[in-house]
Amino acid sequence: AVVEIAGSLSPTLGQSAQAAVKSLEKINLKAIAAGAGVAAVSVAISKATIDAGKYLVDLGSQFDTVVDTIRIGTGASGEALDALKNDFNEVYKGVPTTMENAGKAIADFNTFLGLTGSELQEISKQALQVSDMLGDELGSVIKESSHAFQAWDLSASEMPAAMDYVFKASQSTGAGFTSVMTTVQQFAPQLKE
Repeated sequence: AVVEIAGSLSPTLGQSAQAAVKSLEKINLKAIAAGAGVAAVSVAISKATIDAGKYLVDLGSQFDTVVDTIRIGTGASGEALDALKNDFNEVYKGVPTTMENAGKAIADFNTFLGLTGSELQEISKQALQVSDMLGDELGSVIKESSHAFQAWDLSASEMPAAMDYVFKASQSTGAGFTSVMTTVQQFAPQLKE
């Protein structure tokens, strides 16, 4: 349409436009479009690769921070630290939580109760779930439950059932989980009698 209009306005302009169109016909527009598509995909892949790389670097940095938290919090090194890292991995992939919270649960329960392995993993997962569901601060859940378990001389195998029991009591009474744990700990000597 442009060529026809240009030709009617000026024969010279029309001839120039037709020459340009003939030159363009020689160009493989599909190849140009495909090339542009490949370039766009290449740019998108490059951006995604950069974003993924940045994410992995951030993730690696977070993991290093968690490992440092566990090492500093527990004093563990060598094989003991490797075992705690494994416990962290199991907890982190087992419940929806942050790396920071999973690392805190592992470090604190190990420090307070000396737990490792599956016992540490189970009690850490429970504490994370209690904190998430009831809105109690994770540090308080860990501290108060650890002190209550110690006050009652509970074995590692008895702790998960005790935590479940207090969770149910908290739900049915409306009292906060950490509040119930504090009370159970505070009155342990009288209640034991």
